[in-house]
Amino acid sequence: MATSDEQIVHVDERALRKMVDEAVDERMRRERAVGVSVPEAAHILRVSTKTIWRKIKAGEIQAERVLGHVRITQDEMDRLREGR
Repeated sequence: MATSDEQIVHVDERALRKMVDEAVDERMRRERAVGVSVPEAAHILRVSTKTIWRKIKAGEIQAERVLGHVRITQDEMDRLREGR
């Protein structure tokens, strides 16, 4: 029998799994939208940060400012990796 300091919690495993899956999906969606920094993009694409900045300024790479930092979305990174 549980003492007054203990609680017995019954958890519906399916409901818990659904909550965890939804939380993970939301985090992945947010991370995908925020994207990567200019240095991260340069490393992934194997070019210099100067090249990334030049292409952003020329409009060849779409980037946005998030909390004062320039970020390149994962969709844009996918497009760049595919060479589109």
